[in-house]
Amino acid sequence: MYNNFGKIFFLFLAFFVLFSSSALADNFLDVNVKHVVTPGGNITVEGHAYNETGSGKTPVQGINVTGTITSDINSDVTQADGSFSFNLTAPSSTGEYDITITTNDTTIQNKTAPVYVTNVVGGSIAYTDKKPPFSAESTFTINVTLVNASGQPIQNSLPIVEIFKSNGKNQTSWAVTNLSSGTDSSGRIQFNITVPSGISGQYVIVVEKGALFAVFEVNSGYI
Repeated sequence: MYNNFGKIFFLFLAFFVLFSSSALADNFLDVNVKHVVTPGGNITVEGHAYNETGSGKTPVQGINVTGTITSDINSDVTQADGSFSFNLTAPSSTGEYDITITTNDTTIQNKTAPVYVTNVVGGSIAYTDKKPPFSAESTFTINVTLVNASGQPIQNSLPIVEIFKSNGKNQTSWAVTNLSSGTDSSGRIQFNITVPSGISGQYVIVVEKGALFAVFEVNSGYI
């Protein structure tokens, strides 16, 4: 009899813990934002609100989601499927900014979405002498050409050029050196890029936080 009572008690306790965990589960947001925009351009902030329990996640309706970047504010209320969507206006000056995303639900943590404002909407990345694949410890040169929204070359600009692993990690050990102080009348500027030792695989040249990119390979054994 004691054993049966013990089994019933622990079954009840397990049910109580599961029920309590489900009831107290926090809501959360999945947020999508285009991270590279032009000055004064439109930024669409969209996503879903969910409640996650042991049985999976379910959409949450009626949550007010607000986004703020500099002095611009907009919001939306989540629909029956948990979705929300609203637009913000990017700052008029180029540079790095943050969108702060808040809600009227105290269980949801505030989120920050980085945004990079740039005049670059097009252009090209071209290898001048050596072509990929490259060897470790080698140096190669690229021409970067920048074009604005009107299709005109961007002059006197020094773009941000970074190297990323194909899985997305920024490679800070690479040497990226600009060969002039800014783009010329054709919107062109050259960079020397030195590959570190002991690496291989696919990498990405990223210009202006993603306005331009080019995938290449490092393979020291390539003949």
